[in-house]
Amino acid sequence: MLCGVSAYMVAVVMTVYDGLLSVLFQPVVGLILTAIACASLLVVASPLLIPAAWKVWRRAWPLPLLIAIGGVAAMLLSWHPALRVQVWDPDNQIWFESFQPALAIGGWVGMLFGILWMPKLAISQDGRWA
Repeated sequence: MLCGVSAYMVAVVMTVYDGLLSVLFQPVVGLILTAIACASLLVVASPLLIPAAWKVWRRAWPLPLLIAIGGVAAMLLSWHPALRVQVWDPDNQIWFESFQPALAIGGWVGMLFGILWMPKLAISQDGRWA
């Protein structure tokens, strides 16, 4: 949760700041969105908990690490000047540059997936997870 909310807050700071309301409500929104994303990733990837699939996934433990690192790289790449997108601000009636949304959101989800399903991060001491 901490990684997801932290990445969300960095994205918010880089794109939107409306004063005190942003400071108060954006962390709450970040917690809610990160909780929804984590729950969704746990449900979608739950077939990995089938014992045979989990054995294979445990042996391929560098894969979730690479997915998490790739997610962070995608988030960083989304701010590259060549990949920025123009966004219309209806309140101020101006165009401004923002990060590439597909890379940023996909990277965020990839980072969360890699962290959530990392077999080397022990959840339990029963030996199944490590």
